[in-house]
Amino acid sequence: MPAGRFSPPSVLLASLLCGACGRTALLTEPAVRDCTGIDLQTDVKNCGACGNRCSATTAAAATCNGGRCLVTLATNLDSVMAIALDAESVYWTSTTSVVKVAKTGGQPVTVVAGQSGGPSSLTLDGTNLYWINRFSGAIMQAPKSGSPVLQLAADQPSADNGIAVDATSVYWTTNPTVDYPSGSVMKVAIGGGTPVALATAQYDPTGIGVDATSAYWTTEYYLLMKMPVAGGTPVSIGSAGLGPVLLHNGFAYSFLGEGVVKVPVAGGDSTILAQSPGNFLPEGIAVDDTSVYWTEAEWLLKVASDGGPLERLLWRQSPGAIAVDDTSVYWANGASAVMKLTPK
Repeated sequence: MPAGRFSPPSVLLASLLCGACGRTALLTEPAVRDCTGIDLQTDVKNCGACGNRCSATTAAAATCNGGRCLVTLATNLDSVMAIALDAESVYWTSTTSVVKVAKTGGQPVTVVAGQSGGPSSLTLDGTNLYWINRFSGAIMQAPKSGSPVLQLAADQPSADNGIAVDATSVYWTTNPTVDYPSGSVMKVAIGGGTPVALATAQYDPTGIGVDATSAYWTTEYYLLMKMPVAGGTPVSIGSAGLGPVLLHNGFAYSFLGEGVVKVPVAGGDSTILAQSPGNFLPEGIAVDDTSVYWTEAEWLLKVASDGGPLERLLWRQSPGAIAVDDTSVYWANGASAVMKLTPK
C-alpha cells in the first residue's frame, strides 16, 4: 500500500487472517450469517446451510429440497431414454435426437437430429458420443460437436440393452430370437469396421461394461459373465441381472432381482448392498468412490458401496436413467425432464 494511506480495520484484519497466502483478502460479508427462523431444508438462498444459495442458468430452475439444491435442467422433453456426462454437459437420447445442456443450466442444444431409428442407450468418451437406435438396431457414433454421424453397425437385433466403449472399440449385446440361447456380445472398432461377436449362445445378455482387459454382462439366469475383450471363453463370476453393469475400483455393480449387488471382477461372492424399500425393480444405477445410487418407482436412492443404511435422496419423482459426477447426481425424470441434485 502506498505510504501515507490508512488501512481500514477490515482490510488489516483480513491481512492478518490471510497469513501466508500472499495477498490481501477483503472481507465483504460477515463470516457467520443469521439464519434464525429460516428453514434450511427449503430456503433457496440458504439451502442446507446459511448462505448456500441454489442457482441455475435460465431456462433451468432451482429449488431447495431437503437441504439439497434441486435443479430442473430441462423440461417438456420428448422421451428421455439414457443420460451421460462429461465435465461440462449432460447429454441424453430422445425420440429422434441426442441433446445436451450445460451442468449449470441454460438452453438445451440438439447435438444430433434426424435419428428416426429411436436413440436409446448412450455412452461417451473424451471425443465422441455413442448410442443405439433401438428400432433399426444401428450402432451410432458422432463427435460431441455433432457431425459427422457414423453408423458403426446395422441391423443388430434387440440391441437396446446398453452400450460401452474402451480405448479402441464399442460394445453391445444382441438377442435375435426367443429361441434360447441365441444372444451375443458384440464389438466394433471406433470409427467403423467389421462387427465381431465376442461371445455367442448367451441367454438374453443384458447390460454391458468394459474395463482395460475384459467385458462384463448379465444373463436371464442371473449370472454375471466376463470374458477378455481380445477374445476367449466367457465365465460366470457371480450373480447379477437383469440390468446394467457398472465397473468401479475392481467391482461390478448391477441388480439382482429387487436388490443392488456388488461383485468382485476377479470373481467371488456377490454382495447384496440394499433391497428395494417398496418391492420394486430398480431401473438406473450409478457409482462413485463411496456410494451406489439408483432409481426405482418414485425414489432416488443411495447406499454406501460397502453396504449400510439405505438413504432416500428424493421421492415422489419418476426417475429413470441416472449418472453422477464429483458433486451431483443427475437423472431423467418421468422421461420428460432432466434433473440435478447437489450435494449428492
